[in-house]
Amino acid sequence: MKAERAQRSTNRTIARDVVSVRKHCSTLLGFVREAWPLVEHDRPFVQGWHIEFICRHLEAITNGTLLAMGCENRLLANVPPSFTKSLVVSVFWPAWEWGPARKPSMQYIATSFRQDFCLRDSRRMRDLVMSGWYQQSFPHVELVATGEWRFSNTQGGFREAVPFGSLTGGKADRILIDDPHSVDTAESDADRERAVMRFRESVTTRLNDPVRSAIVVIMQRLHERDIAGEILRLDLAASEDKGAAYTCGVLLGRHYYVGNVVREHVGNWRFRKARGRTSVGRLQSAPRKAQARRLARIAVLGHYMGRGGPFCAAPWMTPEA
Repeated sequence: MKAERAQRSTNRTIARDVVSVRKHCSTLLGFVREAWPLVEHDRPFVQGWHIEFICRHLEAITNGTLLAMGCENRLLANVPPSFTKSLVVSVFWPAWEWGPARKPSMQYIATSFRQDFCLRDSRRMRDLVMSGWYQQSFPHVELVATGEWRFSNTQGGFREAVPFGSLTGGKADRILIDDPHSVDTAESDADRERAVMRFRESVTTRLNDPVRSAIVVIMQRLHERDIAGEILRLDLAASEDKGAAYTCGVLLGRHYYVGNVVREHVGNWRFRKARGRTSVGRLQSAPRKAQARRLARIAVLGHYMGRGGPFCAAPWMTPEA
């Protein structure tokens, strides 16, 4: 009897915990907060405005808000390196759609220039979905294949990791493109144009549904004519009757948004300046400032200011001495 009472008490505690977790995970940002310790064991989560910004736009895709507004499910986000963009877009968002958003049939192709990054984020999401915390909170997501490059669930959903140079073949509901250019070869016209051509010719043909499926490009700017520059030049994501595009520029404590983003139902973010902490809480540290001072002007403008090169440069974009 005593053991049975203890078991009933434990079950009630678990039930209360599950209800609490599901409540906190009703938004993507809330899910990121709750799931963060399972992915980043030694690094505490520090919320930054850019994380909320990205999460709200991804939710607008999930919830059909962009389509309801007459926009396409397209998002271009230019974000500096080491700002949690890969985790939010390639790990937490698919896991959130499968679990809290109850869309386990969603299919993803996630790609990056670097093969090791593709594999890293595939493992991160797979391990998160297989964790006891996730399975206890969202038991409707049951994996039937658990490979490192591709894993799938019982509802037909899958996540497949593909290096950007091999982006051919399969189709999915979400194409997640994370830093498709090599930093080492972005200045090479041939290599850069090859990547741009692959994006233009391959990505749109990889969608299950040309209307409802989504393309999300999140990357640091490396050149004026990189993939982000080509998207903006061709007006593939920057107009309000298409999708959303924005640049998240952060340097030495100066934060700004530029771009044409959907406002009414996603958030009043357009041309808004803001100040706040970054996701890693270390941008304004002495080492980061010193790093920015050592970088060439084009690298600072590209990596940290979201520019494709030294154009449209206002005086305040220059690193402090």
